[in-house]
Amino acid sequence: LERQEYGSYKNLVVAATGTGKTMIAAFDYKEQLRDGDKKLLFLAHRREILEQSLHTFRNVLKDQNFGELWLGGSIPNDYKHIFASIQMLNSDNKYMEFSEDYFDYIVIDETHHASASSYFKILEYFKPKILLGLTATPERMDGKNILEYFNNKIASEIRLTDAINRKLLCPFHYFAVTDPVDLSNLKWSRGGYDLSQLENVYTKSKQRVQVILDSMKKYLKDMESFKALGFCVSIDHANFMAKSFVRAGIPSVALHSESSKEERRLAKIKLQKGEINCIFTVDLFNEGVDIPDIDTVLFLRPTESLTIFLQQLGRGLRLSDSKEVLTVLDYVGQAHVNYDFSFKLRALTGKTTRSIKDEINDEFPNMPAGCHIKLERVAKEYILNNIQSAIFNVRDLRRMMKNFNNVFSNELNLKNFLDNYGIDKDRFYSKYSFYELLAETGYKKEYEVRHKKELKAALRRFSRIDSKRLLSFAKYILTNEIKVSLLSPKEKLMLGMLHYTIWGDKPEVSYMDSLEELKTYNIDIVNEMLEIIDYNRQSIKNIEIEYEDEEIPLDIYASYTIDQILVAFGKNTESYKYPFREGVLYIEEKNTDLFFITINKNEEDYLPSTMYNDYAINNELFNWESQSRTSVESPTGQRYIKDRSKGHKVLLFVRESKREYGVASPYIFLGNARYVSHKGSMPIQIVWKMDHKIPERIIRESKLRVVN
Repeated sequence: LERQEYGSYKNLVVAATGTGKTMIAAFDYKEQLRDGDKKLLFLAHRREILEQSLHTFRNVLKDQNFGELWLGGSIPNDYKHIFASIQMLNSDNKYMEFSEDYFDYIVIDETHHASASSYFKILEYFKPKILLGLTATPERMDGKNILEYFNNKIASEIRLTDAINRKLLCPFHYFAVTDPVDLSNLKWSRGGYDLSQLENVYTKSKQRVQVILDSMKKYLKDMESFKALGFCVSIDHANFMAKSFVRAGIPSVALHSESSKEERRLAKIKLQKGEINCIFTVDLFNEGVDIPDIDTVLFLRPTESLTIFLQQLGRGLRLSDSKEVLTVLDYVGQAHVNYDFSFKLRALTGKTTRSIKDEINDEFPNMPAGCHIKLERVAKEYILNNIQSAIFNVRDLRRMMKNFNNVFSNELNLKNFLDNYGIDKDRFYSKYSFYELLAETGYKKEYEVRHKKELKAALRRFSRIDSKRLLSFAKYILTNEIKVSLLSPKEKLMLGMLHYTIWGDKPEVSYMDSLEELKTYNIDIVNEMLEIIDYNRQSIKNIEIEYEDEEIPLDIYASYTIDQILVAFGKNTESYKYPFREGVLYIEEKNTDLFFITINKNEEDYLPSTMYNDYAINNELFNWESQSRTSVESPTGQRYIKDRSKGHKVLLFVRESKREYGVASPYIFLGNARYVSHKGSMPIQIVWKMDHKIPERIIRESKLRVVN
């Protein structure tokens, strides 16, 4: 259909392992034979895949003489219909012995390998009438995009969950079993664990073997007749597990690259007949090997690759009269912070609009028919902690963005990207830009921002705005033509607050000039800000209260940076940026003191003389300590304690910590505080009563400072 509609000869078929990708290719090739023979090149990287594929084509074409193998030990006679290994074609550049249009029909099996240089050269060289890619997972964990070889489109797709719902694969029961082995301190390099360290911890732990045996007794229906594949980290690990199971009375063998072809053949036969219960392997059974009777899969090592995880899972998902369900036991311990638990759970749940954290907490309510996921209590804690604290970099984010439409069913925008992947917005904007990522991953032609250097921190600061009033005003000025003469005094102040938020310094000419420069030459910054505005407005949980002074455009319980607050009180202006460095500021014309309070102070950020004892006593009273040089007798001390009758005000701005995700945290405006009592001098310790009760989350954080 895609060929008819788009006239494209490059087609990618995505089909879950076990749903017959090779069968699709064979029938499609048969259809092409209606108008004459077609020279065929079927490419794969393993002998087992090529042998099985040749067998499939012969059966579909009803010609047991069709095709020839071309790999080590097998040389074709006429090179018309060849099933070749990628290694053979790359050997001495043998592919260049053919003209670029020699083959009419080329199949690339397991196309997720296509970004590798060995495949890339061949894809670039040949110009067939039809190029067909077959894969279960177009998403590569390294972020490389295989879709670019196929017009950036998937011609046909059936994912794991679809295949189970259509009864093309059997349902699974997946159990995340708590693993006693701690991997959090193991070496991590090139996107994965150091294999030698993994092997060392796994082959030295008899306790872990017992945990595995105990979990099998708990979750398997029958310990006598099960047929299992156990995936290990290395040959030594596979041998260790096989010997451990044999000692436990469970007939088992290890198969790996050192096993002979005859040993592999006999092991499959013995497993099918029930003479052994388990085959432990490293990677022999990842691709192209089918034993439909397998009813148990043991993941005995962490898998960093989604492709490998699905291939290994797929070994047990084949339909068979001898099983109703596949039991999957995945052993989950404390992982390295860079390890991503979420990708395999997303693959098991299928496309969704929900974050994986929500799926976990709601116990996976939307599973395919007959499927079930259970996370043991401690394993669940490990997974949630890992998802919460996982460190992502720009490479991870690019991969996530490229794979978005393959994983989720809603459209790619800022809200869905952050929410579906469970990415913390503030953490994301401490380093990254959504629209810049769109350009880097091909969703946009370019990143339309002229002043990248000057606006480097603009989105980071803008993303922290949570005042509905300021967000609404920001949307108004970004989407409309503005005349300063028509703005109210408050709106002019808000224009200044937004200017300092975006540019970080006073304007070269005027606020309006800077605004026009932003809107004219930095279109993607503006577009991203508009998405942030909508996201933040939907995320606001506090009911804000307008500050009582009608001249000051601040909202109680909203968050503000110091620059925004200084604009609101007239200290930062269109022509002057106030050099503020202290934790207190007296606004003389308003007879108002501003207190900037950091509740949880880090000794690295503060001198001993500034480690003030500040905390909420309850939701109305706040304990605050003055600067160490302030005495009761000083004019400042007297103003705090005795000037209430003169209209003096004290306003509290509070934040949990100085920095979050490596950047300065804004302050939450708590409003007006009234003097209750004091004690001591230099510093003075004062108890204030708030006009507006303090939100519970501030109480929760500040209680950490209370000493009983």
